[in-house]
Amino acid sequence: GGQLPGLGRPQLEEDALQVGQLRWLLGCAAAAKEHYISQQLAHRAQVAELEQRTADAAATCEERHIDLQQAHETQAALEQQLSELLAAREGERLAHAAQSAERDQLLSSWLVGKEELSACRARISRLEQLLAEAHGPQRSGATQGHAIFHEPAVEPQVQKFDESQEDR
Repeated sequence: GGQLPGLGRPQLEEDALQVGQLRWLLGCAAAAKEHYISQQLAHRAQVAELEQRTADAAATCEERHIDLQQAHETQAALEQQLSELLAAREGERLAHAAQSAERDQLLSSWLVGKEELSACRARISRLEQLLAEAHGPQRSGATQGHAIFHEPAVEPQVQKFDESQEDR
């Protein structure tokens, strides 16, 4: 046979067994490497997805922050407009109250003036009546009512004497 010196059948069987074990270990190592690579790829995909989701969430937060800032600015502007409107309303209310007070004062003054006018007319009428009673039917031209009251401020209810009454 073609046997190498010093190598017997038991040695070859042992070597073949070791070669088989080495091939099996190499297969396991290749499978483990493949598994590791697929795990790394899956992990990288998960990391990329999480990074994208984080970026999306950050963008959404930034948009909401901007929206919130705009809402605060809008609220501040509306509060300023409301304050100005309320101040204008208060100004209008005060002006109206002042006009009402002025109107009431003018009305009171008018009523007082009307009462004074009525009192003056009554006194004029009473004085004319006393004058007429004092002079009786022999009145002279110098003592007529219009000679005493030259230009009345109002139209008094005066008894006017004509020329025929003067001659009596």
